[in-house]
Amino acid sequence: MVNPKTILITGSSSGLGSHMASYFANSGFNVVMTYSKSKQKIEKLIKNFPEQNLPLVLKCDVTKVNDVNNTLKSSLKHFGSIDILINNAGIHIDSPVSTMTFKKWKQVLETNLDGVFNFSKAVLSQMKKQNYGRIINISSFTALHGIAGASNYAASKAGILGFTKSF
Repeated sequence: MVNPKTILITGSSSGLGSHMASYFANSGFNVVMTYSKSKQKIEKLIKNFPEQNLPLVLKCDVTKVNDVNNTLKSSLKHFGSIDILINNAGIHIDSPVSTMTFKKWKQVLETNLDGVFNFSKAVLSQMKKQNYGRIINISSFTALHGIAGASNYAASKAGILGFTKSF
């Protein structure tokens, strides 16, 4: 029997991340789900996962390199490989630039863009060692079109596009 691929999805407690995690678990993948605040959302979600393919659920702040490294170590210990990384974690704190604080600007950029960098860099050596790996970075149409009041979000998502093309 062929070992299933292991997929790690950041920010998978809700939205697109939770749908991807459910899809991949139901398709036979080993799934690692990360969350930053609410484990309860994931616990509720995984009640619908196949019993023989429950995910590894880990708390991880994608802006903290130690959290990212610990997540990778736990994932490798549990499943033995990380074949696919989906950088999905993201936040938006919308306000016009005239009233946006630097703290809000930085918080969105750190989560959305630095998180992609942190996980991509951390998983790269493992994927090279395995001689296999795929990294999927989730951006947004906002990266190309912008939305009023979401300059920090748009900038972070445009940054993901540039990072991905260069990486």
